[in-house]
Amino acid sequence: MAARLGADGNRQALAHFVTTSPWNPAHVRARLAWKMQDMIGLEALIVDDTGFLKDGNASACVSRQYTGTAGKVTNCQVDVSLHLATDRASAAIDWRLFLPASWDPASPEADAAKVARRRRCGIPGRGRSCGEVADGPGHDRRGPQSPLSPLVHSVSAASSLASTSAAA
Repeated sequence: MAARLGADGNRQALAHFVTTSPWNPAHVRARLAWKMQDMIGLEALIVDDTGFLKDGNASACVSRQYTGTAGKVTNCQVDVSLHLATDRASAAIDWRLFLPASWDPASPEADAAKVARRRRCGIPGRGRSCGEVADGPGHDRRGPQSPLSPLVHSVSAASSLASTSAAA
């Protein structure tokens, strides 16, 4: 989209539209998933996390938590992503910010200031986003004793994204 604006286009207006418009990204992500499945095929689904180190607390979902990016507990955001993968290529088809317990009003670890910020940021009030996916048994985000490793689910050659998601 930015390339179509040209050199004299209003990139700030485009950035404002993309970040603040009330559109549902689920449709775009679903279309991306189908397109990528057609382009690269599907041999495996990979669930992975990535830490984004932060110095302050101005960004949503920032908390002191373990991230493999730093190899320790530090101030960061954590993103959980789902990728289609083959031996030749991979594509991220869905992603969410992990919502730390301190941002979750239902958690005993909830921080009132962060819960209020969650509301101001417009983060939906239904649960902890990908926290349920990322924090299964044996995964502990509070320390390096059991860092979250990528989860790889192999898919047979006859499978498709539709049959894989229907089985889930």
